[in-house]
Amino acid sequence: MTRFREYGEMRFGTFKEFKEGEIKIDGRADRLEYADEYYSGKGLSSISFTFDGYELSSEGGLLSAEINFKNKDYTHLYCMSYLSIPQMLETDLIISERNFAPDKDYAIFVYNVPEYFKRISAKLKSMNITAVKDQCVEYVDLNNYAGDIGCFKKSQTYSYQNEWRVVANFGEANKDKAQIIEIGSLEDITSKVYSKREFYECKVQINDKVISNKKVLCNIGAK
Repeated sequence: MTRFREYGEMRFGTFKEFKEGEIKIDGRADRLEYADEYYSGKGLSSISFTFDGYELSSEGGLLSAEINFKNKDYTHLYCMSYLSIPQMLETDLIISERNFAPDKDYAIFVYNVPEYFKRISAKLKSMNITAVKDQCVEYVDLNNYAGDIGCFKKSQTYSYQNEWRVVANFGEANKDKAQIIEIGSLEDITSKVYSKREFYECKVQINDKVISNKKVLCNIGAK
């Protein structure tokens, strides 16, 4: 977090890493990461599948179908969480404690996201990387789903993450290894580095409502 603030150090992981590796690390991996299309439940009725001469259908016991094409627009991604005002008001919580995985108990606020993304884009452009996109993840019900998934859709199981992500194409030669870049100091658009307790002790006020974070602070216990 300190290097992120002082140097703008960012580690772009591979999609394979986010799909498989995090299962061993903190259990947050998503097996459908960057799947092209997915069909399940009632969504299976919108498409037909034939495999080796046999028709596959929900009537025949098919539960879901995942489609992946070989060529992808992006090779890597970088993820952060965004703060949702309606969610904070409803839960009286800045963000779910589940976003703090074991030994990942520090946080930082980025106050100017458009400027932040502008600096990311400028750095990647200087590296001749032009395929870059940022967007908040849309969470969908994959129990009954038909259609595209891509980089910016995930199961509503992960909705607590409030994920904002940047995707980029670092080229075929680099697709299987993480890429670390530095975009320069972010001290002018970020907060200090907070410990988990300090993060939840921050005063966040929305109109006349102050978010208490009582649920988490009680779990953390005394200093």
